[in-house]
Amino acid sequence: MKTYKRIERIDTVVDEVLCNMCGKSCKREYNILGLSGYVIGNYDSTHLEDLCDYEFDLCEECLSKLFDEFIIPVKVIKSKTYPDE
Repeated sequence: MKTYKRIERIDTVVDEVLCNMCGKSCKREYNILGLSGYVIGNYDSTHLEDLCDYEFDLCEECLSKLFDEFIIPVKVIKSKTYPDE
């Protein structure tokens, strides 16, 4: 036979996510929109500091603007979740 007891647990949750480019919030009521990125400057990097970690967040609007600046367009793959579309 199982018996149960109630315990209190403290969790760390994301309170806010701000876009590094525009400073606006990426957080919505139930989710976070945009891109959270993490990059490491490799040894002998020419534009990033060697072996330094870079962590950033971009909101959807800034991410879209960044995509527009690409010489080679991003590949857009439609979700196969909704077969009627």
